[in-house]
Amino acid sequence: PTGHRCGAMNRFRVTVTDPETLPAGYTQYRVVTDWEVGDAAPSRGDVFRRYTDFRWLHETLARGFPGAILPPLPEKNAVRRFHPNFVETRRRGLERFINRVAAHAELSTSAPVRAFLLADELGLSRAKEDARLARRSSASWMPQWLTGTMASLSFASGSSSSASGPAASSSRGGRTNDDVRMETEELRVRSLEERAQSAARASALLVRRHLETSSALFELGLAFTLMGQSEGGSLGAALQQLGRNADQMSSAAAEHAEKEAEQLEEPLLEHARLLDAVRFALRERSSRRLAHDYAQGDAETKRNSLATAAGLGPGHEERVAAARHASERADDLCLRAEAELRDVTDRVRRELDRVRTEKTNDMRMNLTGFVQLQVAYHKHMEERWRDMLPKLDAVKPEPASSAAGGTLRSPQGLDAGGPQQRLRTPSPTDGVPSAYAFPAPARADFAFAADDPFVDDVCDLEREGALVGV
Repeated sequence: PTGHRCGAMNRFRVTVTDPETLPAGYTQYRVVTDWEVGDAAPSRGDVFRRYTDFRWLHETLARGFPGAILPPLPEKNAVRRFHPNFVETRRRGLERFINRVAAHAELSTSAPVRAFLLADELGLSRAKEDARLARRSSASWMPQWLTGTMASLSFASGSSSSASGPAASSSRGGRTNDDVRMETEELRVRSLEERAQSAARASALLVRRHLETSSALFELGLAFTLMGQSEGGSLGAALQQLGRNADQMSSAAAEHAEKEAEQLEEPLLEHARLLDAVRFALRERSSRRLAHDYAQGDAETKRNSLATAAGLGPGHEERVAAARHASERADDLCLRAEAELRDVTDRVRRELDRVRTEKTNDMRMNLTGFVQLQVAYHKHMEERWRDMLPKLDAVKPEPASSAAGGTLRSPQGLDAGGPQQRLRTPSPTDGVPSAYAFPAPARADFAFAADDPFVDDVCDLEREGALVGV
């Protein structure tokens, strides 16, 4: 969890915990907020929210604060949404989202955020209804063509500076410095987003490789353990120890892969989604600029119509009054569009500076943590391998006399705590009394006739010391 202070007025500490999948077919999360307001006693919020509630908050803030670069939500997954690993990954993503909102000076004090963090179910339902009514009211002052233009530009997928830039820069006032900056920023973000997605794919491949390494070490450890039990002697003991070490390194590799996913893969995916949020904010600004241009053109057309009506002379008073009313309304809409363009431009400018700073700090922390994770992991693995060298140096050939019996050795089962405890997948050997204990044939099974030439061959080999044991 992350703390937040906005001046001396607000402080948040939010945790998202205890995910629970309910019979109704969704997962709810416990959202605990320690919230202080001024010098008053701390207020504590303890509510349950589902993913759709987080999404409502995200969408409501996007509409209420056009141009704000909102922290991204974790992605949806209709197939694996109840899988424990996915639920935990989503929980971490939701916690990062709400804490980034809490750290935002403008968003954190909004009514939707307070309702989300503190309201009960009934209070949250009322907040959702209030937001719906406010959304309808905010659009009521704009004519339908202007509303449609802004909506199509704001929510159209794949919009780019090459599409929105020329429309915006064709303003009657000419291109401004803000126009140039926004168009340049969108081109830069588009290129950076592609590279961030490529880095996220590479990090996912790295995690998968370490999971495969964990599986391979497990199989290797099992094989060495069985081989050592059959071999016996100092070599057998070394092989069994190597098997135990490989099993421990298998667990370490699996744990390392999980930490890599949390430390690198998830932040890179979130970084790519954040860049998409930046592009969305830039499109919001472009739509306001285009709406302002249309409003200017409409106001000019209405003024010309008024001048034409006024020149018709007596008998056209009603037409002049209607034209004057239309012109005044168009001028009012133009002023509103200009004010909204100014507000959104100022917000986007602030947001770009904020995100650039936060993104740099977050990336530095994540990469530092990733490098430290690699150093610790490889140091641990090196130590485990190095521990084996003295044991391997101590391996000595067994005296021939110790193997004179020539009996076959058979595994008597693995040590407690060994690799067999981690096997859970059914195998073709299910039903065997012990997973790894295959009874060796009794020595009586090898009785041969006295005149069998094979017996003479075995005796010759024993005398020559060539048969050490099987």
